[in-house]
Amino acid sequence: MQINPQLTTFAKRYPILTLFMVLSTVISLLTGFGYFFDVLLWFHFDWTRIANGQWWRLITPIFLHFPMLGIIFAHLAFNLIWFYYFGTRIEQTDGSRYFLGFILLAALVSNSCQAYFSPGLFGGLSGVVFAQLGYLFLRPKLSFYPAPIPDNIAFFLIGFMLLSAVGLFGGGIANAAHLAGFAFGLAWAWVRHLQRQYQ
Repeated sequence: MQINPQLTTFAKRYPILTLFMVLSTVISLLTGFGYFFDVLLWFHFDWTRIANGQWWRLITPIFLHFPMLGIIFAHLAFNLIWFYYFGTRIEQTDGSRYFLGFILLAALVSNSCQAYFSPGLFGGLSGVVFAQLGYLFLRPKLSFYPAPIPDNIAFFLIGFMLLSAVGLFGGGIANAAHLAGFAFGLAWAWVRHLQRQYQ
């Protein structure tokens, strides 16, 4: 089977973005979007199993997605659209190794906060997405950054995050992961800015 050359070019240009989009899709399918519970248990966040050496669980909840608004693919699609939109900017501007580190740290922070404040089954790439949002919202305001995002998009998503956090959209939303991810992105923008200043 011949692979579309445009996909190959994209994967070479954005290898980390491509990897995480593929992993999110494949693992969501393997878990049946939450319906194949025995498979899902290999990836969910569990403090006891993490303490026993299953460290991957600190990260892998970002690959789990569930039905949203009665549509089985909606949660995954929503997250991948924004992950792509923000991720292309970060990986192209800051580099693939930097982007990988950013994703892993954002996942660690957002997953841990969600598990601490709201124990139970959760999943989704949105904690990382809001970390990307926080980074791209603040980073260009501190110093020159060649890939800013429009303020109207940033304010729309920040508004959604805050309204969701106060319960306007009901339950079943990983609000702690969203808020922690966004805070991480803001903090990372400051760190990156200070690094550039003292280079």
